[in-house]
Amino acid sequence: MINSSDTGPLTGAPEIESSWFASLPLIIQKALQSIPVASHYYVALSGGLDSSLLLQLSNRYLRESREASLIAIHVHHGISQHADQWQSHCEAICHQSGVELVVRKVELKSSKKGVEEAARAARYSVFEQILPSDAVLLQGHHQNDQAETVLLRLMRGAGVKGLAGIPKTRALNSALIHRPFLAVSRSELLSLAEAWGVSWVEDDSNASVDYDRNYIRHEVIPKLESRWESAVSRLAVSSEHCRESAELEEALAKIDLVGITQDVFGPALSIAGLTQLPLSRQRNAVRYWLQHQRLGFPGEKRFQRIWTELLTARADANPLVEWPLGAVRRYRDAIFGLSANDISAQSDCITSNIVVDGWSTSKTDSALSDGLTKRELMIFKQSVMGRQYALRMVDSVNASISDVVTETEEVNIQPVKRLLVKAPADQVQVSIKFRQGGELFKPVGRHHHKPLKKWLHECNVPPWLRDSIPLLYYNESLVAMGDLLVADGFQGGSNSRNLEISWGQKLDHNQL
Repeated sequence: MINSSDTGPLTGAPEIESSWFASLPLIIQKALQSIPVASHYYVALSGGLDSSLLLQLSNRYLRESREASLIAIHVHHGISQHADQWQSHCEAICHQSGVELVVRKVELKSSKKGVEEAARAARYSVFEQILPSDAVLLQGHHQNDQAETVLLRLMRGAGVKGLAGIPKTRALNSALIHRPFLAVSRSELLSLAEAWGVSWVEDDSNASVDYDRNYIRHEVIPKLESRWESAVSRLAVSSEHCRESAELEEALAKIDLVGITQDVFGPALSIAGLTQLPLSRQRNAVRYWLQHQRLGFPGEKRFQRIWTELLTARADANPLVEWPLGAVRRYRDAIFGLSANDISAQSDCITSNIVVDGWSTSKTDSALSDGLTKRELMIFKQSVMGRQYALRMVDSVNASISDVVTETEEVNIQPVKRLLVKAPADQVQVSIKFRQGGELFKPVGRHHHKPLKKWLHECNVPPWLRDSIPLLYYNESLVAMGDLLVADGFQGGSNSRNLEISWGQKLDHNQL
């Protein structure tokens, strides 16, 4: 029975007055009421105690309070010899409850962090594939899981963000993961499951203390509880305090990064600006910046090298700190973050030449005379070094002088976001190449040809990117360097057809 005048304190969902719900412990009632309102509900079902009980309770609650159905997801890892039996158990309880079950079998990839981490990665990959937008995935993590996680991370030297433990709610792409039982102890769930007659399976690997988490579960926590009553709940409280501190650290990092964050040739931090901060705030800002760029954390020893090697290096040095997810490099007064994909793409570009074909001046003249837009006159568009490199044919009657680089002082060469070059004549081969070494180049407004390396240096292009800057060629003539400089004699005109060059922001770039 639904009472439409009352709503849940956390979700806005209507309360139910059924006797079964009223008979539940208050902490379980609040746990179910905490489930966020969504269009689709899923539950991660392993077949164990916590997920089997969660299936029964959440299915009944959602049907009665929100008239919503629930779909269960079971991931068959194939690790245990009993894996097929666990799947059969999940099928049986879902059939009894009238819940749709989705089963996915996965093959675990080798992981230096072990089987547990590989299995976790496989599960979340399945969740990402299945969950639609505006979905909530329920997981059965409980207070004991939280305590184990805090102790594990404490032994690994984690900071407050790590000691915050398992979040109750977090995003997974455009869906949400929610753990309603996180404040409930396993003993409370066990008592309720037995009272409800819920059946579950036990993972035989849970008994092995060879796994760190199992060692903490069977050896450490019982000793803590024998000495300090409610040790598990106290650890959970500490994790909440750490979560609040982590949120404050993140807020401070965002404040400190304002004004010292750059993005010219990738995400970078001003060293001069960074070193004005106290050391603790420097570390906090860099840690947040790396995680925001999806570079993860390099480990404490590598992280410390940013201060002992990068920030203290000579102005002409280019030190590197690298780890599996990426790297940090220094160039001039900035440190740059590079993902593993960035690093791989640089080497791929060195020998790749791209021919631009399928168009002619006469065709584009006709299209322009028909009034088509620049977007419709796209000549070429392709990702180069994770940035979108594009050539558009432009009717430049209204082109302004700012569209072309015309600085006369060498020290004033600056990157521009848009460059106009004279359109090629028919029969001219247009291609995109990459620096091989020895190329000479004379930009607009300059008196002499100089090696391309010189102009790249003056445009502040970091050395590790110089071989992957797209170079536009007409036949064998170098016409433009990225979207930075145009060669003398090839500048766009105000009464002619031109090519507009753009080499945009990183496709996966995250704004702070």
